[in-house]
Amino acid sequence: MKVVAEGVETEDHLSKLEAMDCEYVQGFFIAKPVDSQEAGILLGKSFDQIKN
Repeated sequence: MKVVAEGVETEDHLSKLEAMDCEYVQGFFIAKPVDSQEAGILLGKSFDQIKN
């Protein structure tokens, strides 16, 4: 089963999750919250990077 660890706010949190082989995380340490317009821009950039 693949799960996402939520609420990762510090490098220490991330390190502990990595030590437990957690591959998917989200939280303020990874990226700050964004509104829907900025999310669309970020997703567009991600797809451009995947294509290239």
